[in-house]
Amino acid sequence: MRLSKGGLLLFLALTLRPASGQSTSVTQGASAARSPVVLLPGYKIQIVKGIDTFGAVIWKEHGMAIDFSRGMYLEDPVSSEKESHILWKQEQSINGKKVQCVYTKSHQLIVNFPELHAYFYARIHSRQELAEMLLMTVTYDIHEYPVDPSSLGQLRKPKK
Repeated sequence: MRLSKGGLLLFLALTLRPASGQSTSVTQGASAARSPVVLLPGYKIQIVKGIDTFGAVIWKEHGMAIDFSRGMYLEDPVSSEKESHILWKQEQSINGKKVQCVYTKSHQLIVNFPELHAYFYARIHSRQELAEMLLMTVTYDIHEYPVDPSSLGQLRKPKK
């Protein structure tokens, strides 16, 4: 059986799907952009997808940056913290998901979802940042939320 070039191209276009390890960018369109949390006003997200992990940085201009990681092979950040380094530690179930919050002497907040193999991490400089991080991270959902294209961005390199 002989297939024309146009027919072959149409067949390939209909049957081939993009690889899953691609990073989300503005060029993929607003419908493709998803966030693991509901972003507060002024916050942006840079999303990076790997082969077996998913990550993002959520930040606000002149504000804090929150690192997010999800994947089966990540080390549990809560169990790796030394007890002598922890100021407080709380555990709660939110929407049926176990959530652990750990605040360290070096002002780092870790919000861990151990059963979902996901965690958020940030250095906290004020009570306002603490509240903002907690408000965003408790909305975490593996199904993710649509993101306005204006909330996608690239982090600026820190000035030395």
